[in-house]
Amino acid sequence: MISSTVRASIHFAKLIDPIDLDEFIARDFEQRPRHIRRDRDDYFAELLTPGHIDDLFQCEALAKSLLRVNKEGKEVHSDQFSEVHDGVRTDRVSNVKLLELFERGHTIIINSGNLVFPNLDRYCSDLERELRFRVQPNIYITPFSAQGFATHYDNHDVFILQVMGSKNWRIFDAPVALPGKRQSFVPGTTYPLEAPQLEVTLTPGDSIYIPRGVLHDASTDGTTSAHITLGLHPPYRFDLLDELTRLAQDIPAFRKSVPLGLLRDRDDVVAEFKRLVNELVDQMDVDDLMDRRYRSFIGSRRLDTRGRFADLAHVNKVSVRTVVQKRPSVLYTVQRDNQSLTVAFSGNRIPVQPFLEDALSFLFRDDPFAVRDITGFLSDTARLELVTRFLKAGFLEIVELNDK
Repeated sequence: MISSTVRASIHFAKLIDPIDLDEFIARDFEQRPRHIRRDRDDYFAELLTPGHIDDLFQCEALAKSLLRVNKEGKEVHSDQFSEVHDGVRTDRVSNVKLLELFERGHTIIINSGNLVFPNLDRYCSDLERELRFRVQPNIYITPFSAQGFATHYDNHDVFILQVMGSKNWRIFDAPVALPGKRQSFVPGTTYPLEAPQLEVTLTPGDSIYIPRGVLHDASTDGTTSAHITLGLHPPYRFDLLDELTRLAQDIPAFRKSVPLGLLRDRDDVVAEFKRLVNELVDQMDVDDLMDRRYRSFIGSRRLDTRGRFADLAHVNKVSVRTVVQKRPSVLYTVQRDNQSLTVAFSGNRIPVQPFLEDALSFLFRDDPFAVRDITGFLSDTARLELVTRFLKAGFLEIVELNDK
């Protein structure tokens, strides 16, 4: 399998700057919280600003499924901030009702904020390309002198990016080591709280890294706060076992039943099962398991739509002089069989004849190229056909049309 290459981690480096990446991995990642103070109010301004948030709450077609509203750990039903038209409740947000709740001390949470803020979407897309796993940004907007959530822990690691106002954070111990979904925090659960490991006030440009399982809470004083919570969702070791289980389904011996009510000699069945599992573990290819998980991530990743309308509007004018390039955020794999190559990305699968492998290497470049520069024993018509297929699918983008 051929995998797309990943550039240096410049976007992740922005999260931890000025901490060195190797230091962060060795001392902090999955181990301890880390507070980063920067004294730079505009550090995250390219991702999100108070003006962006204000513009959003002027939108008259905001879907209520994008939002949650919470106060002191109690979530408000969406009916309380939905629009009513001709006596019928709609799926749109009533901005008036929403801001009334905000004025009364409720926190507004924008789920998957990348879906509504393009700059944040670009950053998260680039970050996913570097990290090779899913990143989800939620935005928390808390009025002054308020608290959205009681003390709790998350089942995934998070970065808190302060973009507006200030917020007071208390970070405690971890009652559960590296929890997964099965160990998720249950609202209302309380744990004995020792003195906080860390008490900090975040101001714009500051951030905190909080490993999963670490108890924390936050509140505001005299200023309204807005921050981005970046949730990290990498594959875990038990996910590789899931892939191993899927592989086991291709082995006839593992497809045999375990008819508990019909077993005469349970010991023999247990011994045979242990033998099969040991053989499977001895033969497993960990790199292949990780590649299978990565392919699953690539298949579920949203397609980058930046500039696609313009490309599709002009695709009929593409010529051999047109300059194109791979979209910067595209992640892909190339899978081989005896008959063809298949380029897979964001739910797309494009079959390509094996003799076009040299031509494909041009399409995988990070730098622009002219259609006519594609190597191989191809006619200009074949070059145009190949490029057009990948343009229409959103893998390539037009840099210069050069249609005159």
